[in-house]
Amino acid sequence: MASDGWVVRGRLLSRRSSAYRTPSMSKPATLPVPTVSEITSSTMLPRKPSKQLFVRKSIYNCDLTRRGTSLKGMTIARRRAEQRWSALVSAPSSRLARQMRPFLGDEMWEQFVVHAVRNYKSDFVRAFSPRSNVLRCVGTVEGVPCLHKFQVDLQDAAFVRSHLGFLHLDHEVEVHKTCSRWRSNLSPDPAGWDDGAALCHALFHVGRADGEATGAPGIRFRCGPQRDGAGRWMPYAQRAYCHQL
Repeated sequence: MASDGWVVRGRLLSRRSSAYRTPSMSKPATLPVPTVSEITSSTMLPRKPSKQLFVRKSIYNCDLTRRGTSLKGMTIARRRAEQRWSALVSAPSSRLARQMRPFLGDEMWEQFVVHAVRNYKSDFVRAFSPRSNVLRCVGTVEGVPCLHKFQVDLQDAAFVRSHLGFLHLDHEVEVHKTCSRWRSNLSPDPAGWDDGAALCHALFHVGRADGEATGAPGIRFRCGPQRDGAGRWMPYAQRAYCHQL
């Protein structure tokens, strides 16, 4: 009731009025659309990737592919080095085992193998992975350069797989001659296999294609024929390769 006697009836607000509406039931606000003059670099839509970006990505992918191929080629070369080492000394039927184990006996032969593995195997295997990533034929024993200029690029795995078999480890002094000299120096009842560095140097020291090895190598890389599936040497013309069988 007012002071002048009038009765004022207040209007009750219903729950449907706008004052009681919750924010979740209100209409979403509409963002203003900028005009052409109002568009700036911050309001522009994202651009499509440029051709330069695609070129950079393709170059990067090519580098990864080339790097992976190079690693595969080096892995093949390292596996071949392990096989050559086994065929030369560590396998039960290796070239050296067939010629020297009957004279040394099992105990001294095992001592010799342990000495060879400890002192020469790592350099032997590493010779198949030069810094240049290229294994080259050094030419004939007489010093004539390789007529084919034969080399194996370790960065090409397919080429390594098909051509590494043509690259032989050729001893400067034939193995049977070294073993003959070895046996002649042994006493009838030897107390040890031998401690001569010259003997192991002639058998295991590989010449590096990049000149990392010191001293005259006992083994060099020379091109030669491959073996067939039965392990037989494939026929080849005389003087066609630097390694003469």
